[in-house]
Formats: sequence, structure tokens, C-alpha cells
Amino acid sequence: MWDGGNNDLPFYAPDLHIVLADPLRLRLLLPALLLLPGLDGTEVFFRPLCEALPTAVARRVVTYPEQGPNGYDDLYPRVVAAAETAVADGGPCDVLGWSFSGPLALRLAAERPDVVLEPLN
Repeated sequence: MWDGGNNDLPFYAPDLHIVLADPLRLRLLLPALLLLPGLDGTEVFFRPLCEALPTAVARRVVTYPEQGPNGYDDLYPRVVAAAETAVADGGPCDVLGWSFSGPLALRLAAERPDVVLEPLN
């Protein structure tokens, strides 16, 4: 029912208000955190962060192979696979690309907004 004014609420007091919202965007549910390492390709620099995070935050650290091709195009499929796994476990994830992996995180956000919670515009 509309009272004819610019009021957000009706002029009468209903017994029930229904509000539709996305719990991930409102941060009522904590999204998974996908961590992409620096040039060393290990999780070493993420250990303090992982220890400090609340246990409710699921985290997935991507590691890169020590040998073989390690260019951005070579590592990108590994990043996409990890993001898709995080999505399958509970929805879009936040991505943190450390140093060397910054361009991989940006590429993932640009090319796969379905797996990144807040893609860059």
C-alpha cells in the first residue's frame, strides 16, 4: 500500500516487513579468501595472515610449481581452477594477489566476475 508521499515506509504499521538482500554482499556470510602468492610461489608470506583470520573465513592458498613454465599465461589456469573450487565450496570469493600475483588477481576479476565477489570495474 502506498500513502502517496515520498515515505519509505507505509503510513500504517504492518506486522511483517520483508527485505530481500544478498547475504554475501552484506557480509553476513564470510566469503572464501583466495590467496595468490608472490614470486616464490609458496604460502610462506600468508602464514601470519592465515593464523590471524577468524576460523569462519575459509582460505585457499594457491601455490606455483618450483620448476617448469611460470609465466602468467602458464599459471592462470591454476588460479582459475582454485577459484572455481572455492565457488563450488560456497560461492564467490575474495582474491588477494600478492606482488607477482597481482596481475593474475586482476585478470581473474576481469575475466571471471562469476568467481570473484567484488570484481573490478
